[in-house]
Amino acid sequence: MYNFATPMLEASDEFRHFMAIRSLAQNHQLPVLAASNDPLSPQQEAGQPPLYYVAGALIAGWVPMPELDQLDFNPHVEEGIPSTSLDNKNIFVHSPAEDFPYRGASLAVHGGGERPAYIEASQGEITKEKG
Repeated sequence: MYNFATPMLEASDEFRHFMAIRSLAQNHQLPVLAASNDPLSPQQEAGQPPLYYVAGALIAGWVPMPELDQLDFNPHVEEGIPSTSLDNKNIFVHSPAEDFPYRGASLAVHGGGERPAYIEASQGEITKEKG
């Protein structure tokens, strides 16, 4: 249900994680952890352990995603500080093109690239904290 209810790339850190997957799929090498002014760079996620991103790139890398180069960033969002804003929580302005049936970037994100691995990783962290 989470996969269908949450807009594409809006879950916590999902955007940057997916940019690391995309970078690996496009460039066939791990992203470099470095400061960047590129809004589509993986930024801090480039420093994460790579197995997660390799798996994501193998699953989602075959899907063409030209619309990621044209993401419509929400100019009114306070990214990373959701509790201080009563509205404009979404990082992006979304369109019906992201709706089911998925295609392009939506297929890659919802179908295999980010969400399944993200959910499993989150469950592992929860289990580790309780154990």
